[in-house]
Amino acid sequence: SSGDVNFFYNPSSYSSPTNFSSRVTMGTGTFTPYMLVNSITKLDSIRSGTLSGALANYALAKDIDASVTSTWNSGQGFNPIGSFAGKITGRKFLGPNVPLGSYEIQNLTINRPTQDNVGILGIVSSGVTLDYMTLKGGSIIGRNNVGGFVGLLNGATKLKNLTNLSTNISGADYIGGITGYRNNTATGYFQSITNSANISGGQYVGGLWGEGIGTANLALSDLRNT
Repeated sequence: SSGDVNFFYNPSSYSSPTNFSSRVTMGTGTFTPYMLVNSITKLDSIRSGTLSGALANYALAKDIDASVTSTWNSGQGFNPIGSFAGKITGRKFLGPNVPLGSYEIQNLTINRPTQDNVGILGIVSSGVTLDYMTLKGGSIIGRNNVGGFVGLLNGATKLKNLTNLSTNISGADYIGGITGYRNNTATGYFQSITNSANISGGQYVGGLWGEGIGTANLALSDLRNT
């Protein structure tokens, strides 16, 4: 086959993704299998699955209602997924010749005021791609390095078509709508990103990110803070 192929499937377990390499022959393109995420419980289960490597690819299958997280973990809510180095996409196909849409994660609660590196993903490192996802409503509370999608961002990272709508995000220092702290090892790109979250904190409080050390190795385009 020529051209890129994305394949979506429901695995028996996130910790045992199917390796399709022996079943698929590609020409000039790339074959990428994505494990589907159908609920907030499944999103939470990523932490016990494959977190890095060529098979660590996940795709939202629909809008995810995360309201139930307000009662999780004795009121602490969702526990950030730590040390992730894979891909998560929320691409929504709306029809031929129509731009892709984004699936939503709605009403997520994280209530961890004494914990650093807080977001859906606590820490991300080289090889991460996050695209076509919307975080809508809910509340995210941490201490330092607090963001909607990522608390602490390291290494080569690709963020594209991410939106944070009206989420309340707060903490002490390094607080942002998309990422909390982006260090100087971060490379890759931030593209088509919009933030309209309600953000509060002490020092280094921003719109898209709280603090970003060095941008020379990052490609930045179509960034909006409203």
